[in-house]
Amino acid sequence: MNTITKFSKWILFERYPNFYRPPHKKYISYDTYRSFADHIYDESKTFNPNNVKKGDIVFLNGRFIDNYLKTQNLKIRNSYSLIICGTGFVIDEMYSKLLLEKNITHIFSNNLTVERNDLFTFIPFGIKDKRHIFSSNFKRYLNSINSNKKFILNMDESLVQNQNAILLEKKPVLENKLINYQSPKNYKNFYEMIRDHKFLLFSNEINYDFNIIWESIMLNCYPILKLNTFTKALSKIGTPCIFVDEFKEIEDFDEKFLLNMHNKLKIDSSKTNLLKRNYWKSVIENNLTF
Repeated sequence: MNTITKFSKWILFERYPNFYRPPHKKYISYDTYRSFADHIYDESKTFNPNNVKKGDIVFLNGRFIDNYLKTQNLKIRNSYSLIICGTGFVIDEMYSKLLLEKNITHIFSNNLTVERNDLFTFIPFGIKDKRHIFSSNFKRYLNSINSNKKFILNMDESLVQNQNAILLEKKPVLENKLINYQSPKNYKNFYEMIRDHKFLLFSNEINYDFNIIWESIMLNCYPILKLNTFTKALSKIGTPCIFVDEFKEIEDFDEKFLLNMHNKLKIDSSKTNLLKRNYWKSVIENNLTF
């Protein structure tokens, strides 16, 4: 990475994080959810709690939930909806009780571990934001021909941020000749790899939401995920993936099974709205649950 690129990234992400935050017009992402809100509390913005009107939408970066609970949430007097999005956090039973002590009518979050109820809705994290221009090659690969010649891409964790929070215990090496073990050099290389594979398998068990799950689905390369508290939430909303109870099950996957599953998931994916901006905008504005 040259000096100009490093300086540009520092300007965009460190010095002036609110300078360039355009939402995607078609897909969901962190900044897309952010654009739905009347008030924002994150790494670049805050707001006056007295300005929150009845029925407003507040956006919260999940990493700042503790500060939010001590400051903003205590002072908001009117009922409102809350979007909690990002990485490196989880909304569990403890946080759900603290949040609902005040005037929140509905909570939308991409990292929910609470039991399903009418006050919480799981939302997908979506793809990388437009402002991450140095890794936003997805349009090129979205419009290119997907060869899908190979079956399973086993990707290491090199592109995963907040690894300790997102990834659980490393899985054993699996014996299946259809698994292709690779390590992408960068995001561009990652997109090239998943366009050439039918399924994506991570080196570890996934604990929380992150972009690569949704970017691979967008490019018709479907994740293979071990079921746990988080991935069960993905399953409940119909995320097109193969879900397994144990990684060892993957050793028995053959070409016929994988071809049938890929065709099925491709059809399911074409019918779903999970990545569509307008769909989630409607869900949030109308406080819908599933």
